[in-house]
Amino acid sequence: MKILKFKEYAKNTLKGFIEVETPQGMVIKGLTWHQKEDGDKVSEWLGLPAREYTKEDGSKAWANQLDFVTRNLYWDFVTAVLEALKAHLDAEKLKEAWSGEEQPEQPAETPF
Repeated sequence: MKILKFKEYAKNTLKGFIEVETPQGMVIKGLTWHQKEDGDKVSEWLGLPAREYTKEDGSKAWANQLDFVTRNLYWDFVTAVLEALKAHLDAEKLKEAWSGEEQPEQPAETPF
């Protein structure tokens, strides 16, 4: 799983918006990352891309644009995305830490 974009946006449980590329080459835009703390326990989940619509009674609702056939597949996907996101955020922190300082010498590219 590869994080293509992450935009931080903190509001209630929402922590940000994610765009990913799956190992199969599919790009998924509009994922939302949520986090809720309850004492010592932290719950995390992803909101799948969805579109807003108006119900017959005039109230607003959301319809998923993407879904999984089982909850286990959904949670496997969530785990993979969150692992990739945490690695991406760690890399961004390292980049920020190095900004303004001398960069370490990069190794020569390998021919393969």
